[in-house]
Amino acid sequence: MSPFSPGFRCWFVALGVVLACVALPVTSSAGTSSITLNWTGGHCQVCGAVDYACTNGDYSVDWGGGQRSFFDPIPTGNHVTHVSATLYGVLDCDTLVPVNNTTLTLSGTSIQTAALVANCACFDCQSHTFSAASPSGWSGYSYGGTNTVAIVASPLCVDRIELEITWEPSDNDGDGYESPLDCDDTDATVYPGAPEVCDGIDNDCNGSIDDDPTFSWDSDGDGYVQCLDCDDYDVLVYPGASEYCDGIDNDCDGLIDEDSDSDGDGWSACNGDCNDSDASIHPGAIDIPYNAIDEDCLDGDLTDVDGDSFDSELYVGGGTDCDDLNPLTYPGAPEVPYDGLDQDCDGEDWVDVDGDGFDSEVVGGADCDDYDPIVNPFGTEVPYNGIDEDCQDGDLTDVDGDGYEAV
Repeated sequence: MSPFSPGFRCWFVALGVVLACVALPVTSSAGTSSITLNWTGGHCQVCGAVDYACTNGDYSVDWGGGQRSFFDPIPTGNHVTHVSATLYGVLDCDTLVPVNNTTLTLSGTSIQTAALVANCACFDCQSHTFSAASPSGWSGYSYGGTNTVAIVASPLCVDRIELEITWEPSDNDGDGYESPLDCDDTDATVYPGAPEVCDGIDNDCNGSIDDDPTFSWDSDGDGYVQCLDCDDYDVLVYPGASEYCDGIDNDCDGLIDEDSDSDGDGWSACNGDCNDSDASIHPGAIDIPYNAIDEDCLDGDLTDVDGDSFDSELYVGGGTDCDDLNPLTYPGAPEVPYDGLDQDCDGEDWVDVDGDGFDSEVVGGADCDDYDPIVNPFGTEVPYNGIDEDCQDGDLTDVDGDGYEAV
């Protein structure tokens, strides 16, 4: 006998030595469940041609469509093998003649069709039994649910139906073991005494998973034996573990640092997403300047658009560049006079180059020479030097005002 033979359960000591084996039963017992379904709640009684019990509402076609319900009584893991249903009080309530082609159905599947003969004995009820075998499981039967019994015929007076359902254990996967002994009756490789395989399943139905001594050790104590643990010397590495950005396959799925992309933007935290809860933020995204958000995950928010090393005045965190789209404009930049631009961000264009307090005539001022501080509307005129120091009608050449210029 092999310790893995079907029908035996074995216990081992170290090095795979068999300590003991106990024979297991291959099948469990069958059974029969009896159910009584009342139809009229009374008895169908006749005397001659008079039917005292079959009044309106007692007919099977009038009352619930000739149908009654019951809950599946079969224990889990079994299937129906035979159905027997006996009708009591069968009678054609109108004519007292035989009722042909009467069909009894169980959950939509016909049990049997038969011809029923009226019984006209006074105060006597007729009965008829319908039966059918179902070796492979009754079609349409709801295991663990609600089922129905229905009468398909001309109007009948039916007192009750006594239903007997015979069942036996199922072997759905065909491995020779029936439920509940088979701990997974959908897998033919799982049954009592099956060889244990390192797959996270209790193959031999002994209540333990992957307990074969050849691969059942767990060196790092993380709850996973070595054949399932991709690194049995690291307690943080096992199937289903949290994945970290550390160059290691922490969850044993064959992928390294494949952490989730929560916002669905194609980037995860491990490959550079600085905010994995916002799909508009990731490496390569368009950075919106001055909003205090680092959309492209590069060095914070974009606050110096022109790249002149000065943050814009528009930046919510504060800046001094008065025109962040012009790299020639920033605090301390060389000012170009009379161009209408404030290159050095002091709040105005340079319109008084010589600093004498008078704006140049170029920009509508009164200074006729904005490069000489002694020349302005209040300058002292020096005669005969060819310079108009007071910006009034040229140089002073007629000092005495007699109308004649000096020679």
